[in-house]
Amino acid sequence: MLRGRPAATGAPAGLRVPFTRDDLSALDGRRRRPLRTRGLPVRVAVVGADGAVGAAVVEALRFDPHKRVDAILGIARRLPTDPQPNVEWKATDLSAGGLEPHLRGVDALVNVARPRTTAPTGQGAADGASLARVVLETAAAAGVHHVVQLCSFLAYSPPASPGPVDETWPTDGLDAGSAAGRAVALERYLDEFASSHEVVRFVRIRSGAVLGPRVRHQVLVRAGLMAGAAALVPRLPVVPAVGGSVPVVHHDDLAAAVRSAVTEPAFGAYNVALDAPLRAADVAAALGARPIEVPDRLARRGAGVVDAVVQRLPHASGRPLTEWLDVMGTELRMDTRRARDILAWIPRHPLAQSLRSTLGAG
Repeated sequence: MLRGRPAATGAPAGLRVPFTRDDLSALDGRRRRPLRTRGLPVRVAVVGADGAVGAAVVEALRFDPHKRVDAILGIARRLPTDPQPNVEWKATDLSAGGLEPHLRGVDALVNVARPRTTAPTGQGAADGASLARVVLETAAAAGVHHVVQLCSFLAYSPPASPGPVDETWPTDGLDAGSAAGRAVALERYLDEFASSHEVVRFVRIRSGAVLGPRVRHQVLVRAGLMAGAAALVPRLPVVPAVGGSVPVVHHDDLAAAVRSAVTEPAFGAYNVALDAPLRAADVAAALGARPIEVPDRLARRGAGVVDAVVQRLPHASGRPLTEWLDVMGTELRMDTRRARDILAWIPRHPLAQSLRSTLGAG
């Protein structure tokens, strides 16, 4: 059984790397096997199918050009108002149990479910890990032998050089915020799950921040009475010139990678993001706005006001704006060669298009 390895060359001293690239290649060769066996029907369950990414994954599985998936089960907290056809839907409260009966007879599971509530910085760091534990342990108990879990770029430690980081880079958190803490807690649990369930072919997709029209729609729906204010974003004349960059990906491109992780003989971790990271200047260009320098203290005060309002909204979700200021102050690029080589992943939505569709800027 493979355990942790010392940090890769160039990694900060004392940080742990789960596997080296050679380890990942060896595991790929040892555990690759096609999803379809002996001509039996293939059934895939998507947990969190009502979210922006979940809906995109369901659609990607439905329209698999190679027709490798015979049945799709969408599992969500509440049934969608406009469910996609040819999909079986189940409404399940994951925190209340009752998931296992739905997973019996499932060949592969995709978990993109996220906690729906926000937490102040420093609190609730294990929420995502706790939710993943419920889903993955239930899947293993139900006899599911192939699991794909969505993770976040925020788990990566700050890079030691300007170059992109690959899947062997340490996962001790991009910054000190609670969002990175939750991402790290999830990675630690996934290490535990992978080592204790060797019969399960396990894939983790480390994604950049997700963009696209489904994300915009989800934000507007959850904004409730604040939706009108959110709709004014495309009309902003100026954008704060925050330094740093964030890796991003369109939800349809992310869903295509997840589909390949389900249908191809894949194993291990995969980075999924555009080569070009998102910068404040890109937001300004998409909006036709002018970037302006804003003192850090003033920017954080404004972000705190917005966060206080968001916390009062029904079904508040997502990362507080204050934390995003911390994230945007970092520099991180993700090496996606492994996803391109093994999953044959090719992103179809460039940065400018993805950003405009998210902002409603045309």
